[in-house]
Amino acid sequence: MYVDIITGTESVETLKEEWALLLVKTSQNNLFLTWEWIFSWCQNMLEPNQHPFIITARENDRLIGLAPLVRVQNEHSEWFIQFLGQSYSYHLGFIVESGHEEQILTAIWEYLLNGIGVVCTALEFLHLDENVRFESGLKTQAVKKGLRIERSIYNTCKVLELPSSFEEYLRSGISSRNLKQNLKKDSSRLKREYHVEFFQADMSDIPHYWSEMLKLHRQMMQMRNRHSALTGNSFPAHLKQVADMFHKKQALHLSVMKVNKETAAVLLGVIYNNVYNALTMAVDQMLIRKMPWLNFVVYMQVNCIKSAIEEGCRQFDFLGGHHDYKYKLGGKDKAGIKISVFVR
Repeated sequence: MYVDIITGTESVETLKEEWALLLVKTSQNNLFLTWEWIFSWCQNMLEPNQHPFIITARENDRLIGLAPLVRVQNEHSEWFIQFLGQSYSYHLGFIVESGHEEQILTAIWEYLLNGIGVVCTALEFLHLDENVRFESGLKTQAVKKGLRIERSIYNTCKVLELPSSFEEYLRSGISSRNLKQNLKKDSSRLKREYHVEFFQADMSDIPHYWSEMLKLHRQMMQMRNRHSALTGNSFPAHLKQVADMFHKKQALHLSVMKVNKETAAVLLGVIYNNVYNALTMAVDQMLIRKMPWLNFVVYMQVNCIKSAIEEGCRQFDFLGGHHDYKYKLGGKDKAGIKISVFVR
């Protein structure tokens, strides 16, 4: 086995086919480690102080390991190594072929830790999934080199294990009795007093509802006097490129809720490896004011959970964010580990 390093987005593009073949052979097979997500991030999200590099491990020229990383320089001219895209990505880690984990991880950690104090000040990894081999391999190599490790929990994902039917989910999947009762009551009132539509945007409608989603999200942030990555240009461009690539694979879900023919909410989801990833959503703030008795966010999420079950998904991933409704809808904490490595 030999370890190499690839730099630059053009080089990342050449790994597309090998990357896809490797990912399905790992325990880390999720949307945020796909070539599509990482390549789009490199195309749209990199800043001048960020320099991507990919560590590759090969055996007889066959790709068996990948570490998608970036060197970041802070305002004090210190260099840090992070996962590519870790600010808005989840379930991260190294992409390692099952059956070769210990050997590959040891090689990658040796390569990275040899650079601490030379090419970087520290390693700072966010949004890791639980991975005993990943952490034990790091600890073994760090102890040898006299490095300090800090570990904490940071912005956990909320993941719902899906039952075989939506009826079963309504019976036993929702953990809050009050929410379950309110959902039933509000749903009846909504259908009785309003004309309600819930549907997946088709190919011809996607550009329109994509614009609607961004417009509603920006209005929401302005009313709350808050900043969001979606109010800029880079992150929407990244999501749009990812959405286009997964739309070709028939994995894109742009879910729309309309009330009296007005767009009330739009949710962007991508199904990957039988997991529905709820990436982002936007809700019409004026309708919220007109109908304060209805929790549009919860109603929209429940309808998307129904779609996920009908698509045969095994999980619905609400992703990160500190929103209590995600627990009430049945989500359980997963991932969200933060690990930093420093020279003592």
